[in-house]
Amino acid sequence: MRFSLSLRNAVLSALMCLPLPVYAQTEDQQESWYQVELLVFKRHQSSATHEVWPKNIALAYPPNVQYLRDPASEPAQPAEVADSELDANQEASSGLPTSPDIAVTESDAPPIEPQEEPFVLLPKDAMFIRGAEYAINRDRALAPLFHATWAQPMKALKDAPAIVIRGGESFGNHHELEGTITLSVSRYLHLHTDLWLAEYETNYGQADYHWPPIPLPPEPESLEPTITSDLSLGNLPLDADFNLSTGRSEGINGINLQVGDATEFNPASAAVTGLDSTLLSMADQPFLVKHIVKLDQKRRMRSNELHYIDHPELGIIIKIMPYVPSHQETEQTSPS
Repeated sequence: MRFSLSLRNAVLSALMCLPLPVYAQTEDQQESWYQVELLVFKRHQSSATHEVWPKNIALAYPPNVQYLRDPASEPAQPAEVADSELDANQEASSGLPTSPDIAVTESDAPPIEPQEEPFVLLPKDAMFIRGAEYAINRDRALAPLFHATWAQPMKALKDAPAIVIRGGESFGNHHELEGTITLSVSRYLHLHTDLWLAEYETNYGQADYHWPPIPLPPEPESLEPTITSDLSLGNLPLDADFNLSTGRSEGINGINLQVGDATEFNPASAAVTGLDSTLLSMADQPFLVKHIVKLDQKRRMRSNELHYIDHPELGIIIKIMPYVPSHQETEQTSPS
């Protein structure tokens, strides 16, 4: 009995001395920040080497999405701060005495430390894998689609937002590369990619390729509602150059767009009807989806390591590093 008790104590002591996993989380560590750098590229493939990809795929955005923000497009100073400063300047210029009971001196007002915003794009000099993009640009068989770095707090999967990724050439309201990635932490860092790469071609009336419709990402909450890309017949913009008339004597270059009241079959009318349908289809869909591949993978990751996700037509290089935001640096350096 003594031997068993001593052995158990020895085992417990040894386990307590073992280092915890790097990403073992406590409540305080769940809000640890990391810098993320993501590089996505595509492979140019000839039609002879194209693989046959399934068309029964589902493309959708989750409800909890997060957009990366460009600091250059945001105002440098909040409006409420500017208004308060304006009121103070107006009061000082008026020459009216201020009440000593409500006067707030600089020493009385505690300084407000600005909080660093997450998901804001960092400058290029903060990148670590710029050499990889340089090598991709030199390779004629490859082409970069997306390359950015940002900082964010890591959360559990149930609270982690899906980051909207869009890159490559644009075709109307869509880009070649679209979808989301989700970064979360439990015992380790985890990456979930839900990306798709689409190949488009101009719609000149050819047959549809019957790929599933590609969704548009949800509108950011901070932006005002914008005009959607729904170009149905009732929402088509009308101008002098493109007049959709339902009258029998008017139309596009004399083409009548109202059919259905003819009493007998007319081959010429049938040909015009087909042309009308083609023109409306081209107006509704200026680009057709010719090909889609989807990259849906989950990967456990370690910080400070370069990770590569391979795919026949796509490639992902990602690195995640510990990051200390500016407000946490202030807390660490401030005297207790």
